[in-house]
Amino acid sequence: MRMNIFKRSSIVVFLLMILVGIGFAGEKEKQHSIDAWLEKCIESDFSTASMTNCAQKATAMWDKEMNGIYKELMRKLPEKQKTLLKQSQIQWLKFRDAEANFTSEFYGGFEGTIWQNILAGEKLTVVKKRALNLQVYLNYLKGNR
Repeated sequence: MRMNIFKRSSIVVFLLMILVGIGFAGEKEKQHSIDAWLEKCIESDFSTASMTNCAQKATAMWDKEMNGIYKELMRKLPEKQKTLLKQSQIQWLKFRDAEANFTSEFYGGFEGTIWQNILAGEKLTVVKKRALNLQVYLNYLKGNR
């Protein structure tokens, strides 16, 4: 199957935004299983609808990952830190929802189906970043710096 240049460019932009969107600190680490799953999902069907669906499923996977990390942190932290983390998470949830509302409105104003992919990628990036941030805290508690 041969893709036109625009379709290839759209795929490249989408993959770069999702897989590299957060950036790397230092050396490239081993690819997370969710990112590997997302890459395979997108490669299996390059349609806009499929890529958006893959990103939405990956967002749900990152959300589940984040919740698991959060719960583990809450079991390990002292009481004062638990209270602060809970407050932080509540504020982050408000941010996530507000950001989703803004990006939906912002990208919804553009013509073309690629914007659906970009919107899904933006939402994914917000959740993934929070999950990875919480993982850093957990790693420090476990002595895995």
